[in-house]
Amino acid sequence: MLNKIEYYKAYLEVLKKIKIIAHRGNVGSLIIGDNAVDNSKEAIAQALMRSYIDGIEVDVILTKDDKLAAIHYEKLKALSGMNLNVSDLTMKELNQIEVHDHFLYEKGLRARGFLLPHPIKNYKRISDKITNTTYTMELNEMLEIFDAEKREGIYLNKEILIELKGEKYGYGRIKYANEALIEIVGNHKNKNIAVQSYNEQAMTKFKIAHTDIKTGLLVNNFQQKRLKKEYMDINSAYDFYSVMWNWPTIKKMEVLAKHGKGLKFWTLDSLRHYQLAIHRCTRAQQLGIELPEIGLISNIPDQLIGYLAKGIEKGTNQLPEDLFTKADHQIVLDRNAIEKRLVKSKQAALLFN
Repeated sequence: MLNKIEYYKAYLEVLKKIKIIAHRGNVGSLIIGDNAVDNSKEAIAQALMRSYIDGIEVDVILTKDDKLAAIHYEKLKALSGMNLNVSDLTMKELNQIEVHDHFLYEKGLRARGFLLPHPIKNYKRISDKITNTTYTMELNEMLEIFDAEKREGIYLNKEILIELKGEKYGYGRIKYANEALIEIVGNHKNKNIAVQSYNEQAMTKFKIAHTDIKTGLLVNNFQQKRLKKEYMDINSAYDFYSVMWNWPTIKKMEVLAKHGKGLKFWTLDSLRHYQLAIHRCTRAQQLGIELPEIGLISNIPDQLIGYLAKGIEKGTNQLPEDLFTKADHQIVLDRNAIEKRLVKSKQAALLFN
């Protein structure tokens, strides 16, 4: 039987450990005015203005001239209309191409927006983002943003979580990207940097080069066989595992905690994602399983901090799954009806003032 008093105590301990990480800069923020393209200078600048964001995740891909570009997609067709690949361009050539968010990514964000409070407003705000454009920056340029002189309202001491892309091409391709990353990180040791990738070889090599930098293995739900062995490996180079929000079980968390491995969840974009992740971490904490690190990677960090605030405010009075009333979060069963209403209504714009 669930001991509620002990559960509440464990829950509060978990809340203290949590770090919120803005996915792709701060791309999914629903705050009015936050309309930046993913992995852009503008998105990172917005995240730096938020004291409650503990980390910023960015993706990097190697260009033709061995530079690391802060971009998520190798193919530029859906981002720019040009049938080009990042790896076939120099950084200078890439800098000249105007890009916007991938329409499929925006579609995914809009779908997740239906799971949040005020779904129609969320749909409109996210839809507006697809019209914004930017230019791809180099990783060195992005890291220099964190070198800026500290000013009022800017919070520079955040974790910079760099995801090394290129896993689809095997280690032969990602090897050179990893070597470039090792060199760049070596020049920015004064920053709070962590690195993650799906490629085990790359992360092992990176850890050998930088033993003081946190490294993590990315895992999705289609890699269970590989992970079954990997997460049991006490000699692995990884400091944390970055996993899909529904992957961790009590048994898996027990093994990770036993060997001092942290856990980052991705991508928590709804109340239910948050509830499940926090509930499992709370049960683990209640059983004496002490994870050294709990990171919540999200497209909607401003919404997550609202959930956390409610948990801290209500404290021992409520379980994670009981934190919100029906007024707090609307359950939308018919997404198509809302979409039609948004498109067809001549007065729809009045909803978003």
